[in-house]
Amino acid sequence: MASINQTKESQLLKMISIITLVVFSLLAFSTEACGLRLNNIAPVTFGGSTGIGYESFDTTLYPQSAPLTISNQRKNACNYFITFSEGSSGTYNRTLLNGANVLNYQLYDQASQANILKDLPAATASEVLSGNFTGRGAQQLSFFLVIPAEQVVRPGTYTDTITMTAYEGDPTSSIQHRTRTLTISATVLEQIDLSLVNPGGSFNPALTARLIDFGILQTGKFSDFDLRVRSNIGYSISLSSQNIGNMAHIDPTDSSLIPFSFTANSVNVDLSGPAATVINTPLPTSPLGTPYPMRVTVGTIGNASAGDYQDNITITIIAGP
Repeated sequence: MASINQTKESQLLKMISIITLVVFSLLAFSTEACGLRLNNIAPVTFGGSTGIGYESFDTTLYPQSAPLTISNQRKNACNYFITFSEGSSGTYNRTLLNGANVLNYQLYDQASQANILKDLPAATASEVLSGNFTGRGAQQLSFFLVIPAEQVVRPGTYTDTITMTAYEGDPTSSIQHRTRTLTISATVLEQIDLSLVNPGGSFNPALTARLIDFGILQTGKFSDFDLRVRSNIGYSISLSSQNIGNMAHIDPTDSSLIPFSFTANSVNVDLSGPAATVINTPLPTSPLGTPYPMRVTVGTIGNASAGDYQDNITITIIAGP
């Protein structure tokens, strides 16, 4: 009889233990007033001015709105907030990566870039997205992706991954709910621009042609200008002359020619044949562009007929490695 009683007592103790564990589990679960979920988290792709990507030489900022949905699966009321992790940079100076190439970006709560969105424990009440539920339902929120202007980086697709977390409460006292990952990307577009300006002049995208007027032609007379190039990739520059290094009489019945010489970046350019490559660099430029001094010098006039003479010089820039 003693062994039977002991067996019953042992079974009873096991049942009490199981019941106790269940009670504790229910008590822990009941501390959450809401059942928070992050829904409809779509990848964010930067559009810029064209809707297709980032332009390195555009000086305008384009804060891009990104939507998200948070829902409450319970009938209880609660306050909530959403945090955003640092991403691959490991700091809140966030970066999009393409191999070893880096494009800086940031996430804000508003288009005005009032507050950088952060994660706990660093985040304050102004550095998260927050709101409240009075019961079951869903709410639409948004945050803003901003990529600072004039970052000259190589073309390609740049990406980062952020973790978003929904919390009940506020940053000083919270209960963590669900997390979701967010992919952010931007396509940096290939850009090569040229500008023909006065010596020392600033890049001007409107100045892509130049008239050199020598007035009364004299041997040795010259004119200087700068070719400025902006590019986010390596490039080469070539020049060609319509009249292979001569100014021709504008009267097509007059075969008179007046030669001229051309120097680019202090190097003589042979314009007597096909297009001549004068610059070849694997490097991108700064946002201001790289200047290349150019000079056109009138050659020996000799017995050329009186009248007006001209030539057309074509400058071509081709994307390189």
